[in-house]
Amino acid sequence: MFDEVKPDSVLLWFDTGAVKASNDATKTRILFGIISGGFVVSEIVCLLSVRWIFKILRKNVSSFSAQTYKLHRQMTLLLYLQILNPIIFIWFPIGSCIFAVFLKLDFRKNTGIWGLIFMSFYSISNTLLTIGFVSPYRNFTAKYTYGLIMKLPFLKKYSNVVVIVPIESTTGNSYNSRNVRNN
Repeated sequence: MFDEVKPDSVLLWFDTGAVKASNDATKTRILFGIISGGFVVSEIVCLLSVRWIFKILRKNVSSFSAQTYKLHRQMTLLLYLQILNPIIFIWFPIGSCIFAVFLKLDFRKNTGIWGLIFMSFYSISNTLLTIGFVSPYRNFTAKYTYGLIMKLPFLKKYSNVVVIVPIESTTGNSYNSRNVRNN
């Protein structure tokens, strides 16, 4: 069955030569259409839901404090971006490979590898978006990453640096030099 597949071919392949293979190709196209249709319907429902959430937030803005309203808008925008992630990181690479097969374009092994690399970023994209949008997560991650970087052997000499703050900047503040920790 796979004797005619070139060594550099993408993993997605079907033969349209024989009658039986033509039936298999038709089944493949139907299955692809069903999966694509389900994905598109799911994305549309999710995007319309986010639009509905924004509309309800605007309608009820008076019942929220300014900070709560800002947080709700921020989280809804985060939800919107997380809904777009499968389109960018999964649908685009797989869809482009499948359309290339349907259009009988010449795809090389490297193109398939780059598509798989691009799809592998999906798993971390939602995490990075959440860390970027939620300030306690962002602050913790920044502190933790800074702490790990400063423990690297070639940066050890910089970890015991003492920061000297001018007196003018501490007037009126309850600054205590004993609270400054050297990591």
